[in-house]
Amino acid sequence: MKWFKRPLIILVISFAIIGLFVGVAYASNADQIVQGTTDRTIFRAGRTVTITGTVNGDVFCAAQTVNINATVNGDVICAAQTMNVNGTVNGSVRLAGQSLTLGAKVERNASLAGQDIIVEHTAQVGQDMSLAAQTISVNGNVTRDLTGAGNNMDMRGAVVGRDMLAYANKLVLADNTEVKGNVTYTSPSTVQRDGTTKIGGNLTYHKSAERQHRSGNGLVVFKLFWMVAMTALAVVLVALFPALFRRWNTGWGANFGWAVLVGFVAMFVLPVMIFALMATVVGIPLGLLLLLLWLIVMLLSMPVAAYIGGSQLVPQLHPVWVVLIGSVVLGLIELIPVVGWIVGMIAYWLGSGALLMGFYRHYRHPVYIKEVAKE
Repeated sequence: MKWFKRPLIILVISFAIIGLFVGVAYASNADQIVQGTTDRTIFRAGRTVTITGTVNGDVFCAAQTVNINATVNGDVICAAQTMNVNGTVNGSVRLAGQSLTLGAKVERNASLAGQDIIVEHTAQVGQDMSLAAQTISVNGNVTRDLTGAGNNMDMRGAVVGRDMLAYANKLVLADNTEVKGNVTYTSPSTVQRDGTTKIGGNLTYHKSAERQHRSGNGLVVFKLFWMVAMTALAVVLVALFPALFRRWNTGWGANFGWAVLVGFVAMFVLPVMIFALMATVVGIPLGLLLLLLWLIVMLLSMPVAAYIGGSQLVPQLHPVWVVLIGSVVLGLIELIPVVGWIVGMIAYWLGSGALLMGFYRHYRHPVYIKEVAKE
């Protein structure tokens, strides 16, 4: 569905991930170099990360500069100020940073967000590509759909196997660019195309007003601040109480559904209970106490949800890495229009429900009457 593929807001993901990982990157001052054949998933953070050879697993990295020229038999998920990814990736590529260059052959999907994105003519994406940046230059091939959002989007010699969806102030199609399906374009100005451009389907243009970034910048900054703040809270809590988070972890089984349901019901029931207690006047102190507890549950719901999600992605890692990766993934998804709001609500229900279920499981019922042993 096209609405599901709407790209992330311009520039926000890159600065969000860089903000989350900057402490980790500077904590490791040494350059990180991986060579030869590595038969495991790689996690690297430093000033510079360089990966060559063959990696039989995924690549997770964060640095000021990332250079990958390798065969990766898994996914590449990295954040950096400057990043170059070449070689072959037999999975998906997820990149965020200031300046991103993709020249690799990617077997599955590619999602890039930054300030400047260049997709070189050597790049080949086996499935779909999503791009969000201030300036976008696409010269490579995409087997299925291409979705892009930016201020300027320039395509020269690119080939898109199916449909293309673009949101930009300026779109240029030139130098034998070919889109074999439909092109849907939203912009204040019409597309600029030369005689060599080929469009196999329909070209649909939706006129929009000139983009005003100021009105949205405050909301974006707030989202990024909240994302970083919640990640910091989650990391600190997991570092202090790892066993507690393990007990709260519901997994993806039946308990997962129950946790979401409990969180959903509590979102409506608890405010009603608090209001009812406040209305009785004499119940105001108890209502305030319940309100305080509810606020604590709300505050802790996202760290718990991030830990649950991270434990499914990288269960073998240290709990701090688990919650950090889970927070990053959850935060990025929440930045996606519409979908992010839905996922955010489910995460809140999951986290609050897991907390309430955990409290209930470990609550010891009081004994008011001491039983006397029979003689």
